[in-house]
Amino acid sequence: MDYIRNQNSSMKFILFPFVIFISFACQPNGKVSKTSSQESEPEGIGSIGTPAIPANFKETQLLLTDYWVYEFYIIPEKVGVGPNFVGTWYKFNPNGTYTKGQFQETFDNGNWYISDRLSEHLPGKTLKYLYFDSAVNDQWDIGFEIQGTSGYNMSWVKQLNPPDGESGLAKVMKMLTKPTREQFGR
Repeated sequence: MDYIRNQNSSMKFILFPFVIFISFACQPNGKVSKTSSQESEPEGIGSIGTPAIPANFKETQLLLTDYWVYEFYIIPEKVGVGPNFVGTWYKFNPNGTYTKGQFQETFDNGNWYISDRLSEHLPGKTLKYLYFDSAVNDQWDIGFEIQGTSGYNMSWVKQLNPPDGESGLAKVMKMLTKPTREQFGR
């Protein structure tokens, strides 16, 4: 009888740690075990400052109208057009906040700022500098020099040494509504 009692006691000491391990390993939330996709694109890592009413420039008044949409976006390091950016839009608000998306989807928001600044790309010239402070992802905190404007188009050149490590040139156009895939042949 003592042999059986000792056997049951030993079995409890072996099974107890196993049951504890299984109960923690099988948790449905992703905090116990990270996958590579969670590590490559973390969500909700944006920090954001306080919005400020944008300075009153000609470019500010243009940005506050309607939607501004990437007609094309070039990444020189990738030799060609960045097709994934076509149809990306910004909606600028007078209180210094913005929303951003692509076609009918919204995926970013935060604060925007505009100022005069010496050009990083054109030595000796002062240009308007547009900066985005994303509340969603700090990798999206980027700035652009506004190098050309008309009533319906602007050219933006991305800052040097951006958080995502890629340079870029965008031609943005003004649209009355969010763009559709059909408008861009997608």
